[in-house]
Amino acid sequence: YRSVIATMWSISDSHAPQVANDVYRFLFKDGKNDSTQVAEALHYAIQNLQLNTQPSFATWVPFIHIGV
Repeated sequence: YRSVIATMWSISDSHAPQVANDVYRFLFKDGKNDSTQVAEALHYAIQNLQLNTQPSFATWVPFIHIGV
């Protein structure tokens, strides 16, 4: 795989689906399927998580992107 989103340790069952939905929403916005924007999509999703839920540092920091 050229690009992967993963976690470094356990994550919250309540926040993981939100992050996944936000990543895919970003990647498929405007009917596009731009897989070169995965890192930006994860950044967008984490920002959205931070703004909407005010989670602790340990809630959002495990998400990482590896690849191009």
